[in-house]
Amino acid sequence: DAAVARAKDLGAELLEADAAAAGAALEKAKMADRESQALVRAARQELEMRLKALGPLEDWAETSPQAKQSNSEVLRTKVRVAKLEEEVLTNQRRIREYEEKAVVQRSLSEVSKTVAACEEEAEKLTNSSKAWPKDRKPPSDEEKSLAAAQSQ
Repeated sequence: DAAVARAKDLGAELLEADAAAAGAALEKAKMADRESQALVRAARQELEMRLKALGPLEDWAETSPQAKQSNSEVLRTKVRVAKLEEEVLTNQRRIREYEEKAVVQRSLSEVSKTVAACEEEAEKLTNSSKAWPKDRKPPSDEEKSLAAAQSQ
């Protein structure tokens, strides 16, 4: 329970982290997620092992009140483990979404920088084109610059 809660808290911190702390927050969230996955997997395996050792619940559940209580506890434990597994999946989904969002933000930043550079080059060419003679081709340096800007 504690490991899953910690992973959940770190996942929430990850969503609130600023760009400078995002890398460290992501690594912490991933480590906590791996730890919670391992613990929940171990809990599931232990539960399955104990259920297997008990045998079919239907056979002994009706024999005594104590057996009925044990059956009830087993069912509560199964439900709790299932909820923990669901929380782990939710944390994994949250981390994956954050990683995808970070990739998109990086790509968007690169595109934005490229667009800004192209706009700057276009402005420069526009200003220099005013000085070009109307009846001649543009100077070769500026023509190359125009071709480079168009290829971007």
